[in-house]
Amino acid sequence: MNIVVDKLTKTFREHTVLENISLEVPQGGIFGLVGPNGAGKTTLIKIIMGILLPTRGWVLIDGRSVHQDPKVKSRIGYLSDYQNYYPNFKVGDMFRLYRKSYETWSPERFKELYQVFNLPENAKVKNLSKGMRTQLAIILNLAVRPALLVLDEPTWTGSSAAPAVPDHPDGRSGRKRHHRFYLHAQPA
Repeated sequence: MNIVVDKLTKTFREHTVLENISLEVPQGGIFGLVGPNGAGKTTLIKIIMGILLPTRGWVLIDGRSVHQDPKVKSRIGYLSDYQNYYPNFKVGDMFRLYRKSYETWSPERFKELYQVFNLPENAKVKNLSKGMRTQLAIILNLAVRPALLVLDEPTWTGSSAAPAVPDHPDGRSGRKRHHRFYLHAQPA
């Protein structure tokens, strides 16, 4: 799936978060967004995913509007930096929901991923740690065999093990900056 973003602007009240953004991710391409917190990276991703509407401009995925064609969304996997699943569902309930909701659900891929992560099927989602919710998201989103996989901080766990990137090329600052990998478009 290819992604085209053209002249995209997003404003919240009087605050412009994104202004005149254009980009293209060709099928099979990998695209990363890097920038400080508050730069609008997650907002851009949510617009690409069809979660937020742009103020101006448009997004096309394989030539179709993600905001006007719901079938486009059925071919996309999305791992956000925080997983908002039904809190009272059990892990097994989430597996069954995705299996029934996605035509592309792969039982073989699910079994393979489940064996890697081995999440407790009877655990309620609200009782999972952030890392376990991320593992659940990985299982769910890869088992649907998405044509496009969108990642928003998939490796960030809040731990001190996150990669440190100096603020300056000469490495003067000791502050950590958590840079993000976002979009992965692969052939269907």
